[in-house]
Amino acid sequence: MVLPYPFTRILVPTDFSTCSDAALALAGKLAGDQGAELCVLHVVEHTGLPGDAVIHPPAYPSGIAVAEYTERLAIQALTSRLKGTELPPTRTRTKVLHGAPGKLIPAYADEIGASLIVMGTHGRSGLAHMLAGSIAEKLVRTSLIPVMTVREPVCREQPLDPGLDGERDG
Repeated sequence: MVLPYPFTRILVPTDFSTCSDAALALAGKLAGDQGAELCVLHVVEHTGLPGDAVIHPPAYPSGIAVAEYTERLAIQALTSRLKGTELPPTRTRTKVLHGAPGKLIPAYADEIGASLIVMGTHGRSGLAHMLAGSIAEKLVRTSLIPVMTVREPVCREQPLDPGLDGERDG
């Protein structure tokens, strides 16, 4: 197998955790150094509520479907994070998909012709790893293209909508 180097298209799947932010920062530097396109993907998993369920967050008092709302929030978060990469907009793209990340990430990597996947890993072990599994680990084992994992010393989940995480300013 011939490795696709230099990398021309780098995919960074993100769950908006600090681990994913660290992966995006590294991938942004790699893309800049190699003149590669940086593609940032967020996969929304609708657990608990169907995507067509209507919610009424403060920004949409008349209601909005869960899938549409999460997609809008994800696009805002992706756009905000890309500003920190210092890459020109012509060398970046974002995508939001709905479904199972373990299936959609490799499918999207194939669709766009990614030559490298860079992703954060939470470094779970024991029972947490057994219950939650590891998308990064599965990709490392099964991907036909190189996968680079990045682990931050203290990986923290970041709520996609701070107003919905149960904490209130006050």
